[in-house]
Amino acid sequence: MNDLLLKEKLNKGWLHAKMFFEVLAINEKVTEESLRNHLNHFNKMENIYIINEKLGETIKVDNPKRDIKVAYSKIAEIDVVVRSYEYLLYSIIFYGPSSVEIIEPKNFELNLTEAQNMINAVAEIMHKYADGGAGGIVISNVK
Repeated sequence: MNDLLLKEKLNKGWLHAKMFFEVLAINEKVTEESLRNHLNHFNKMENIYIINEKLGETIKVDNPKRDIKVAYSKIAEIDVVVRSYEYLLYSIIFYGPSSVEIIEPKNFELNLTEAQNMINAVAEIMHKYADGGAGGIVISNVK
C-alpha cells in the first residue's frame, strides 16, 4: 500500500475504502482481461486513487448459473483513497463493486449539496435503468 499517499490524503479529509470486484465469464482469458480492463478504467477516475491492488487466482466454477456448465471467476481487492463520500458513491454507481468497506475516517459529515447530489445521482441511474427496459419504479394507487 502506498502509505505516504494514504496519509497525505487522509490528512486532507479524504476517505480510505476497500472494494471488491468479481468477474464471472465462460472463458478464462475473457475473465482475466475483463477484470484488468475494468480496473484500468476505474483507475482513470478523478478524485480517487488505487493505493493497493490484490488480484485473486482465476477459479473454474462448475454450474454457476442455470444453462451454464462451466465459468471462470476472478476477484480483485483494492484499497482506494477518495476525495469524498459523494465520489465514493459515484464510483460504486459507475463501476459496480461487489462490496465496499469504508476503513477511515470513523466519522465524517455530509453537507446538504453533497447529499442532494448523491440522491439525485441514484435517482438518475434508476431512471436510466427504467428507460432501458431493465425495470422501473412501481407507482401504485393503493387506497
